Amino acid sequence: MAITSVNKNSNPVKYYASGKFLDTGTVKKSILNLGFKPSYFKLWDVSATELIFEVTDQMAATTGVKTGNDGALTLETSGLPSLIENFDSGAKDLWTVYEAPASSRLNKESERFSGVSIPAALIATSVQAHWVAFG
Repeated sequence: MAITSVNKNSNPVKYYASGKFLDTGTVKKSILNLGFKPSYFKLWDVSATELIFEVTDQMAATTGVKTGNDGALTLETSGLPSLIENFDSGAKDLWTVYEAPASSRLNKESERFSGVSIPAALIATSVQAHWVAFG
């Protein structure tokens, strides 16, 4: 029997960010522009559904753990946030970009971002979300 393991704990956390946003439905997908690619990200949907989503840099893109409002944990293999670095946003006005301290705007054409991208289906319109990121 072979055991495969990857540990990534030699460096302390260099970056930390947290915040909240309310999806207004202006654009279907979102970017949290943090200025760094997190190694861990947690998102709480604190509206009616009360879901929690967690991803780490060792997981495949759009893969992570979901905690349902009943407390059940499931491994999701698609549709979850992605940790991004130097991400090209493509055409203008495709993404809602959330930036510090608490502002939002639409992306410019081929604008580059580092942080987290959140797919359209994850956060419903008019949902309050809170998040934390470590890098």
